[in-house]
Amino acid sequence: MKSKELKEMVFQSIKKLGSCTKKEYLVDVVNTAIKQGKVTKEFIIQISSIGFQAQSLKREGRIVIDNPNDCECGKCAAGSIHGLNTKTFYWSIA
Repeated sequence: MKSKELKEMVFQSIKKLGSCTKKEYLVDVVNTAIKQGKVTKEFIIQISSIGFQAQSLKREGRIVIDNPNDCECGKCAAGSIHGLNTKTFYWSIA
């Protein structure tokens, strides 16, 4: 599997799931690869760069990081510091 294929799989997963975390799109990418019979040694090696693929899609402007907070300060998660401490990002299509 090439890096470009994995990046497209990440994009399609985020598109299908809507706003989702890295864990959610990672699970979807793995499930999709299993269904398509693409789980090979190369896939397993490439999956380690899945976060880089999402960052690359973000730089291309294809996906964005959603702010799951109700407050616009960017430091809280609806009045708590949960979002700041966990650094949970929600990805979605731009």
